[in-house]
Amino acid sequence: PEPNKPNPTQAPSAAILTKIDQAELKKLLKESQIEIVEESENFLVLQLRDYRAALFLPTEYSLQFYSSFTSAKPRAELVNRWNQKMRYSRAYTDEEGRIILESDLDLTGGVTRENIKDFFKKFQLLLGQFS
Repeated sequence: PEPNKPNPTQAPSAAILTKIDQAELKKLLKESQIEIVEESENFLVLQLRDYRAALFLPTEYSLQFYSSFTSAKPRAELVNRWNQKMRYSRAYTDEEGRIILESDLDLTGGVTRENIKDFFKKFQLLLGQFS
């Protein structure tokens, strides 16, 4: 092909998203075969394999996964070990004594639809490792 003409054999570059609304988010979840079990204005409750997790839309420029657990293991030890060894998430104990696992995706610099789907997959893996 000529230098300034597009090559038809190359894949078009993925669209970059810097914000997302709930309708687009639901479309990506459906494409990822993730079941929505409850809906609210600012969050969706999802069935992620054997776990339920909330996916918050705190703003149109970020996403946050949230899941809570109860454990007979010492909470501080479990949470500290997780936070020392794991990336892309954080764990803490809330006011009610539940162990919380969270993960955030910031859209401000721009992400692709595939990046968001990877975020879904990564949190599912983190849930399995955490439990």
